[in-house]
Amino acid sequence: MGIAEAEHEESAPTASALVISRLACSLAGTTQTITLRPGSLAQRLYGQATVTEGFSCNYGLNPHYRAQFQNSELSMVGTDEDGEV
Repeated sequence: MGIAEAEHEESAPTASALVISRLACSLAGTTQTITLRPGSLAQRLYGQATVTEGFSCNYGLNPHYRAQFQNSELSMVGTDEDGEV
């Protein structure tokens, strides 16, 4: 994807390209419904369109990079109720 300086905020908080960044609110200890993209491997393995999952982290995809991921070979197959990856 060409992000040579890609980093995770937890391990490199001052990096210039924080692809994984701290979420605006903590998801740790919460449970949410995740919608799976139809036809994705995740959807086929679960055998359903939505799943309920528990979270144990406070980090996620930095919204600044979402379009770049959507236009790449990587697949984003799960979104929460607000459409966040």
